[in-house]
Amino acid sequence: MFNEVHSIHGHTLLLITKPSLQATALLQHLKQSLAITGKLHNIQRSLDDISSGSIILLD
Repeated sequence: MFNEVHSIHGHTLLLITKPSLQATALLQHLKQSLAITGKLHNIQRSLDDISSGSIILLD
């Protein structure tokens, strides 16, 4: 798994979903497992800026 983690170093995980305890738990798990920064974005709100190097998960 080191190669996968190493290849995403420096990227940010953006989870776009309806906020919930499950979504928060998933984001925390992914951040810890992959050693990556991440944030949760409410699917009901507009997204103004997506930085380059973002990995986007849409639910």
